[in-house]
Amino acid sequence: MARRVVRKVLAIALIGAVAAKTVQILRGSPTPDFSNHPTVTGAPEPVVTAIPVAEAGDSWRTPEDGSCPEGFPVKAKIKSGIFHLPEMLNYDRTTPDRCYPSAEAAEADGLRVAKR
Repeated sequence: MARRVVRKVLAIALIGAVAAKTVQILRGSPTPDFSNHPTVTGAPEPVVTAIPVAEAGDSWRTPEDGSCPEGFPVKAKIKSGIFHLPEMLNYDRTTPDRCYPSAEAAEADGLRVAKR
């Protein structure tokens, strides 16, 4: 019973709001001009952290046909910012974006080790 009353009240309120807006539009009420509205100053700039994109060098190699070249067994996913070591659970199914010679080299590039 209470739900019906609430629904009816909400329906009447919605119809009233639509009717009021329609009347406002038909009368040609001006829309508010916010061009001179003061803006908030002193707000801090958003901090964007990204993994730097470096040129392939001694610290990492580009995968060849979806697998890491010899001597670079650590598989890294740049978007997620994680790397997988050969003994880890998801190592075999990971398609790397970069391959590193060691976990230390991947961490030096700002990546973190996968949890499993």
